[in-house]
Amino acid sequence: MGKILLAVGTTATIVQKSGSSPVTITTLKSIGGNTESMSMADVSGLADATLVKAPARLDPGTVQFTCYLDDVASASNQFQTIKGYQTSRTAVTIAVTLPGSIVDNFLSWTGYISETSTPELIAGDDALTYTFTLAQSSY
Repeated sequence: MGKILLAVGTTATIVQKSGSSPVTITTLKSIGGNTESMSMADVSGLADATLVKAPARLDPGTVQFTCYLDDVASASNQFQTIKGYQTSRTAVTIAVTLPGSIVDNFLSWTGYISETSTPELIAGDDALTYTFTLAQSSY
C-alpha cells in the first residue's frame, strides 16, 4: 500500500501508555500504509501426503511516519522526543483524526518506535524530513 496523502486539517497525536497527556505531532508529512500478516503453522501428521497448515499468529505490522524537521532547540524538538520514546522502549499510541471526520482518532496504532532515520539531506529547496517506524504491538 502506498503512502496516505494527508488532507489539510489532519491532526495526529502521540501518547505514552503510562497515561501522559497526548502530544500533537505538528510536523507530520505522510503516513505509510500498514499490512497485517498471519503466520501459518505446519500441523501435518506423518500420514498426510500434503502439507497441512493452520493459522498461527497475527503480525499487526509496522507503520512509517514521515515528518518535517522542526527548527527548535535540539533538546526539545519532536525528532528528539520520538527518539527518546525509542531509546527508552516506551509504549505509545499514535492517533490520526482526518478533517471532516465525525470520529476522533479515525486511525490509531499502538506499539513501540522501532526505527528512526536521521533527517534526509537533499539538494534543493525541499524541507528536511525524517522517518520513524512504529512496530505495532498489543503490549
